Amino acid sequence: MFAQILFYIASFCGYAIIQLLFLMTIKGQASIWAHIITWILAIVIYVLELHYFKHFENKSFKEKELEINWKGKISMKNIGILTVGVVSMLTIQLLAAFLLKTTSNNQQALLEIAQKDISFYLLVGVVAPFFEELIFRQFFFNCFSNLKLSGYIQIVLNGLFFSVMHESRLDFYFPVYWLLGSILALIYLKTKDLKCSIIAHSINNLVALGSIFETVK
Repeated sequence: MFAQILFYIASFCGYAIIQLLFLMTIKGQASIWAHIITWILAIVIYVLELHYFKHFENKSFKEKELEINWKGKISMKNIGILTVGVVSMLTIQLLAAFLLKTTSNNQQALLEIAQKDISFYLLVGVVAPFFEELIFRQFFFNCFSNLKLSGYIQIVLNGLFFSVMHESRLDFYFPVYWLLGSILALIYLKTKDLKCSIIAHSINNLVALGSIFETVK
């Protein structure tokens, strides 16, 4: 368990390094080669995390049949769960924007960067969902699978953790991210396929950032 938590922390550090590299290339208006090197490093770190993750799979985790399952096709049932999850997430964000009349600190920061470099959409729509789902869902449920907690309690805790990482201040958007993280956790547990939560996360990020970008134009 201790080794799993250490690897969990190391994964966060690896993801933080990738984010920092992307921000440095974007803010510094780096050349195309700097972007290529950053992407190569991102892929290398991601592959290493996937490789070493296999060493931390435990019996109780395998019994839940929660897998990355890259090669397997997504069943019609899982497509339905994925669709409902994405619609729910976008509806929550739409209602939050309508009621609160503003964007979250996290969204505003992403928007400012995206306006400087369109390639940032790749980080938000491709890199972030892959790493965050691997960390927040795959690693999280693996590390906590030995605890005698119900699936729904783990979903709530997972959503809370997701919210803390995205909206550090206890403002009105904190419960919004809590709900979004809980929905992604629910998608993962119901489909038992990390691809589904990654796709849901990616669609949500791109639509949300795109809608905010259109609003401020």
